[in-house]
Amino acid sequence: KIDDIKLEDDLFNILKFIDEQNNNNIVVTFKKISHKFSISKVTTAKRLNKLEEKGLISIKKTGRSKMIHISEIGMTILNR
Repeated sequence: KIDDIKLEDDLFNILKFIDEQNNNNIVVTFKKISHKFSISKVTTAKRLNKLEEKGLISIKKTGRSKMIHISEIGMTILNR
């Protein structure tokens, strides 16, 4: 199931950043990702939607902000 998932470098870097932040118990938001990688809000949303469609992350809305968490599949891809 995991072998057929292919990621571009930018998506892999975003996934790795989300994992690092989650391990340090830091809340990851769209704004943090757009500042870290110097990309616009629209591009950030598109890239995160790609990761969510592949089942690598989950996005939960809390109040005004959307918090991003890595899934089990995403962790296994990073550990590979």
